[in-house]
Amino acid sequence: MTTTIAFYGALIAAFAYLATYGGKTGLWGVSLYSAGSLLSLWVAIWVENPFERLWLMAAVDFLSLGWKLALAIWSTRNWPIWVAAFQVNVVAAHLSIW
Repeated sequence: MTTTIAFYGALIAAFAYLATYGGKTGLWGVSLYSAGSLLSLWVAIWVENPFERLWLMAAVDFLSLGWKLALAIWSTRNWPIWVAAFQVNVVAAHLSIW
């Protein structure tokens, strides 16, 4: 639980920075990442079947990759490309498990 609290504390600080200096891209990134993060947290807490949890977390990560790629294509900034590239690593890890 301490790790989760520390993660969300750092996330709030990063969100504050993005909301202040990130422009429209930063606001979209904050809102979409928040939705994906809360959805992942919901799946981790409420889905009891491990097999179902694995598939739902993979689905959330695939959807997250989709919107991060869309944000990278739509944006004029460079950082969304890096965010999308890191998400590709997450999706590749899911694929390697299967």
